[in-house]
Amino acid sequence: MKSSLDKDTVTSVNLYFQDESRFGQTFIVKSEEIKWELINETKKIGKYNCYKAKYKEIIAWYAPEIPLQFGPVGFGGLPGLIIHLEYGGFVDFSVKSLDLNLKKDIVIKNLRKEN
Repeated sequence: MKSSLDKDTVTSVNLYFQDESRFGQTFIVKSEEIKWELINETKKIGKYNCYKAKYKEIIAWYAPEIPLQFGPVGFGGLPGLIIHLEYGGFVDFSVKSLDLNLKKDIVIKNLRKEN
C-alpha cells in the first residue's frame, strides 16, 4: 500500500499471519479496514521524529524514516513503522528496542492457494 504524508487520511486493510497450532495450519486473517486520520502533530520518541495518527480511540505515533507499514497487534498501514500505540487510553504499546541490521534472509511462503 502506498501512503503519503500530504493526505489527511490513510486507509489500510491489514493481512497478517496467525499460527493455529491446535490445527497445525497457518491462516491468512483479514482485519478490519482502518481509516487513519493523520494529525499535524509531531514528537520525538527515542531518536525518531514521529507523527500522530488517529483511528477511533486509537492513537499511533509512527516514524516515516522507517518505511515499514507495521505496528503492534495487527495495526499498520501508516507511512512508517508504528513506534508507540495507545489503545482506548488504557493500553500502551511501545518499541523497546529496534535492530534494523538483519543478519539473515527472511523467507515468507505464499500461503494462498492458486486455482
